[in-house]
Amino acid sequence: MISENHLYAQVRHSHEIVLGNLQIKDRYNVGMVFNGVQLEYRYGALWTINKHEILYQPKLGFGAVFNRKILGLQLPKFAPVNLTWAIRFYEQNGHIIKAGANLITDYSYQLYPDLQTGHLFWSSEIGISPVMQYTYQWGSKRIGVYAQNSLLGFTSHKPEYNSYWFSLKAKEWFVEPHKNMKFGSYDKYKMLTRIHTYIHFCS
Repeated sequence: MISENHLYAQVRHSHEIVLGNLQIKDRYNVGMVFNGVQLEYRYGALWTINKHEILYQPKLGFGAVFNRKILGLQLPKFAPVNLTWAIRFYEQNGHIIKAGANLITDYSYQLYPDLQTGHLFWSSEIGISPVMQYTYQWGSKRIGVYAQNSLLGFTSHKPEYNSYWFSLKAKEWFVEPHKNMKFGSYDKYKMLTRIHTYIHFCS
């Protein structure tokens, strides 16, 4: 007798519009913290194989930030690579707990017209993060809490002093953020550490 085991991946696509609060601590701009509303679009492709899940979810966001009557613009903030692997290690009575890891390439651009004569501020990261997720489902409704925290990776940041002005040149948008990337852990690069916690309702 010959027995065969096949693994079939179920694929689910999703589109999300997320409205949230953005907080940027820029120590190069007099150490001020800018707060504002950000609108973000996320496309998702989720592959499920038994208890394993692989989620590819690139993101694109825009917004406005304010501090001391200074207006800042969140020019695109995007993550072309945002890949999460998670495994369900607890599932009972509608409660599901997952744990895994995330790989992301994250780019953020801000422009403050009234500060530093309109310099463009940017930060970039290629990082790995642990992920924890809890969801509870009753009937067709579901609520979830998702937590993600940068652990280690490569980061780059606009130098404190340079002639980096606002420009539409591709070099300054795509080349500069990849220069002088440094490898670091959570303790060394707290300035660029990402802590993501959100509550998700869906049906």
